[in-house]
Amino acid sequence: MFQKIIDLNQCPSGSVLRMPCGEKMVAVFHLTNPDRFVVSDYQCPHAGADLTGGQLRRHYIICPQHQWKFDLITGHCVSDDQAILRRYECQVIGNELHADLDQPLPISPPAHYNF
Repeated sequence: MFQKIIDLNQCPSGSVLRMPCGEKMVAVFHLTNPDRFVVSDYQCPHAGADLTGGQLRRHYIICPQHQWKFDLITGHCVSDDQAILRRYECQVIGNELHADLDQPLPISPPAHYNF
């Protein structure tokens, strides 16, 4: 069931926010190029650090505790494809961002990262 997470004017492009939603706390990422939103668990699945304190680079969030890099599109960690960030379906309705926190998005296959 979709529920309101935040008003869009509170979430400018490029922002990373921790938001309460009922009894759950989530992270909201406003990505650019293309402009879109990602809603996920706010804690790193590796060690529980608050990802909203991390660095957002394109569609990646870098955990502030151990610098693990998570692909916000797939949910996979670049360093360890067994660490998966739970993401939730979200949609813009009017001037608000809504998300369905009852069921995480299916796990996407990991991307192949070439550095």
